[in-house]
Amino acid sequence: MASADPFLFLNMRTSILALFFLLLIHAGKSQTTFSFDYNGTTREYILYTPSNMPIGNRPLVFNFHGYTNNMSFQMGYSEMNAVADVGKFYVVYPQGLPDANGINHWNAWQDPADVDDIGYINALLDYLLATESVDYQRVYSCGFSNGGIFSYALAGQLSDRFAAIASVAGTMTEVMIQNTNPTRPVPTFHIHGTLDPVVPYDGSLGQYPTFGVLTSVSETLNFWKTEDDCSSTSTNNIANSNLFDFCTASKTIYSGCAEHDNWYIEISGGGHTWPGTTPLTVTGATCQDFDGSQEIWNFFSAITMPPMSVEENTNGKNVVPVAYYDLQGRVIEKTELCQGIYIVRMSDGSAKKIKRE
Repeated sequence: MASADPFLFLNMRTSILALFFLLLIHAGKSQTTFSFDYNGTTREYILYTPSNMPIGNRPLVFNFHGYTNNMSFQMGYSEMNAVADVGKFYVVYPQGLPDANGINHWNAWQDPADVDDIGYINALLDYLLATESVDYQRVYSCGFSNGGIFSYALAGQLSDRFAAIASVAGTMTEVMIQNTNPTRPVPTFHIHGTLDPVVPYDGSLGQYPTFGVLTSVSETLNFWKTEDDCSSTSTNNIANSNLFDFCTASKTIYSGCAEHDNWYIEISGGGHTWPGTTPLTVTGATCQDFDGSQEIWNFFSAITMPPMSVEENTNGKNVVPVAYYDLQGRVIEKTELCQGIYIVRMSDGSAKKIKRE
């Protein structure tokens, strides 16, 4: 990409902003960086666990950084930990790998020559289900820019694992739409600024070779409106509580859907930013009339993955194992299991850790 690309301007500020935000994190919470090997590649992620978590399984939100950014930046920029403290849910911030240009990214378009990020997140979710008190029916994905685009990819490829997704300033690509084939209607929530200079409101003509052609906001919304079988639409303005952010916002509800309403917040005058957070003026205005992370949790918290019927899940049998992984994230055939510890995904969507003597 050319040096004038707004993605790269954003990257110049990443280290400073990430350090600033990390200094603001309150003591007493569990925030740990882990390594996870997937198919021979070491991947990292931050897992945030609020203090005083209730007994029992709790929701889990994946929060993906944008192109050029990293997991620490996304944790600080989105300020979702503060929302998790109140909502009592886990937040995991995975780290993307460098692309051919050496820039951190998520392979949302599933280029077969690129890293298998879908497979990695699928295996990481299995691991977290087996090692943390996670409710497998309340797993969600959100992200910023490329991370939001990747959340749409997860909705299309892992619809049986993610109850709902949200995207901030990230639409889809034509390739993604052609390859999206969810097995259930996944509720979606989209947030976008009309003056976004990076992921344009009206779509792009492919100025980002790695990404391909980006769809417009309306194309993205209409795709999921059709996919989720939504029948009605209503729009209301959000109170303009901050007169100095140069933005106003409106919220559209797509109702009558197969599972749950879809949401869309349009930010008139908004740029390529996460609403309610510290402004990144280099990529446009940041709306301060609502908290993006809080709105995302408001959306997620009302949605639970529908339980599978016995017939469609196990063909009338009890819950059974459907996949085995070693601790490096590699798929292992049952006949190849030897002494050691493994992660087993069950036919009801849950996962557990087993020890083979």
